[in-house]
Amino acid sequence: VFSIGGLAQYDPAQAAIEVARVDEHRTVAVQLTYKRWSDFPGLLAPTVVCSDGTTNCGLQPPKVDWGDTFAVRLGAEQGFELAPQAVFRIRAGGWVETSALPQPLPGGIRYYDGPRVVPTLGMGVGLRSLDIDTFAQEHIVLGEGRMTVFGLTGTVRF
Repeated sequence: VFSIGGLAQYDPAQAAIEVARVDEHRTVAVQLTYKRWSDFPGLLAPTVVCSDGTTNCGLQPPKVDWGDTFAVRLGAEQGFELAPQAVFRIRAGGWVETSALPQPLPGGIRYYDGPRVVPTLGMGVGLRSLDIDTFAQEHIVLGEGRMTVFGLTGTVRF
């Protein structure tokens, strides 16, 4: 008998509070977010069924006591009217977030995570019924390294 355990996606319960000032072409926002990672069941699952039908015959992966996290985000956007129905927008921001992993980790476990600092930049063009935006983020995981993320989105308004 062969058994496979897996987790396709997990999003923790979250609560956020945000304060923003929005003018015709300018937005400034500050947000505090709480994420309940302590309910996360973990990434590892036993893959062998024991002779008695259970999965606890010495092959259970180490348990990680995930912790809840807090994130503080700050962002600003400035728009420039190019024509009556065309606006060019630039934005900058960033956030810091605590890590959900306990320190030290149980033996044999290695995760690429830690407190995170993320500066962001973006720009876009808003036309009458179409927005095209691009962004870049530099995820700096303290004690681990960096990861750069780029994105491009489009939105059609009806």
